[in-house]
Amino acid sequence: MPGTNLWADRPGGRRIADLLDTRRPGTDAAVVLRMDWLGRDAAEQLALLKRFRAGKVGLVAIAQQVDLATPHGRAKAQIGAVLAELERSLIAERTAEALTELRQQGRAWDHAPFGWGRASW
Repeated sequence: MPGTNLWADRPGGRRIADLLDTRRPGTDAAVVLRMDWLGRDAAEQLALLKRFRAGKVGLVAIAQQVDLATPHGRAKAQIGAVLAELERSLIAERTAEALTELRQQGRAWDHAPFGWGRASW
């Protein structure tokens, strides 16, 4: 669920919220590929993890092998949320610094799209 919208405002997030609100028979857990796609910051992810813990539906993350049904899984998910926010912040900071440096050098950031070459005239 990449993007900048809150998880509940995205189609996948809305489905998860509906699952948490109305437990469907035969649904034991929601399975996600990566935990860091659940929210844009640690607070949003931790709030969602709290909803899963309070509800009757579990959450399993395949890539990180996290299962919220266990104490270790919950701890790993919480630490992962904080580290994911740190990573996003560092990427944004480095990108801003690189663009500032290019502007100061009078160069524009205008790379050719993937698969295309730049013609020199």
